[in-house]
Amino acid sequence: MLLRGFLTIWLFAGCGIGLWSGNRTASNPQDPAPAVPQESQEAIPTPDAPADKTNQSESANAAQQPLPGDKSPEPTVKPKDPPREPPVVRRAKRPQFSPRDWEGVYFENLFREGLVGERPKPGAQSAARPAAKPVGGAPVAPEKVAEQPAEAAAGGWSGVVAGEAVESEVKRLLLQLEQDVTTPIKFKTDYQKVRQAYSLLSMWFAIIFEYEGEVRWKQAASVVQPACWRAAANARTDGEQAYQYARLRKEELQELVRGGSFGDAEKPIEAVDWSQVIDRVPTMLQLETSLNNLKTLTANKGDFEGGLEDVLQQASVIAVIGKVLAEEEMEGGDDEDYRGLASEMTKTAQNLLQACKLRDFDSAGKAVNQIEQSCNKCHEDWR
Repeated sequence: MLLRGFLTIWLFAGCGIGLWSGNRTASNPQDPAPAVPQESQEAIPTPDAPADKTNQSESANAAQQPLPGDKSPEPTVKPKDPPREPPVVRRAKRPQFSPRDWEGVYFENLFREGLVGERPKPGAQSAARPAAKPVGGAPVAPEKVAEQPAEAAAGGWSGVVAGEAVESEVKRLLLQLEQDVTTPIKFKTDYQKVRQAYSLLSMWFAIIFEYEGEVRWKQAASVVQPACWRAAANARTDGEQAYQYARLRKEELQELVRGGSFGDAEKPIEAVDWSQVIDRVPTMLQLETSLNNLKTLTANKGDFEGGLEDVLQQASVIAVIGKVLAEEEMEGGDDEDYRGLASEMTKTAQNLLQACKLRDFDSAGKAVNQIEQSCNKCHEDWR
């Protein structure tokens, strides 16, 4: 009983002390608050600040909204830049071509202009591919090729040179004029080359005028030949008038090759007067150039087989020059020995043409040597 009474008194005393300490804390608000850790202070919201970032953004939006009756100006919105247009791409205009611009580029009639020589008969052997040298067979002996008859130089021009070779030389000389007849200054430097080119063009158009078969520019040859002769005669000097005449004739030749007309700068001829076609000096210069080219092209078998077309062209030029030099109106043409040497050179050049058709390197080299011997023999008596 004594112990129970002691425990009861102790419990009541403890409760009273607790109640007394709690009332004392509530009645003294000035007492310092208990210390709170740093992390706890950041988490506890204060009356002056919002509890989190969401409340802060809502308070800011509420502050920006105008109050009822507030007449402050509304905030201006910056206009957006207009969209940029893509840059304009400048392109070249499509070229316009007339039908005559294509003339001279392609054959108007392949069978009339592209094929040379007689048409083979059905069942007959072609002369261009003789049985003496079949494909893959043994080469023809050089002596047999040399003994093959050449067409007579006294005949017409179609028996000496093919129309395709004539056309090639005209185009080649025109390209040379396009390089040399550009400006008066260029003409003063190369007027002698211009004279050479126009002299040879006069010769080729004289041949076109007298050509028996079909050949290009035959209708215009009666006007072109005297015009080229005049241009060559004027080009003995480097004056302004000589340049202007050469330039105009060059432009007319360009138009003629494209398929147009030449013009009427000179009176048309009715017949060829070879004394008014070409001088001896231009022919000799061309003869020397062609012979040197043939020596290079026939130096070895590889060069010969790789340059057959060039060999044929140079041989055709030499054959033509030999016949021109044998014309009676040409200087020295009235001498029988001189004409004989010129005709011999033409026949040797035709042997070279035959050797090219047979692809006979040995006979081609032999023919070139004979051409050189003919030139040397002529120079011994007529230099």
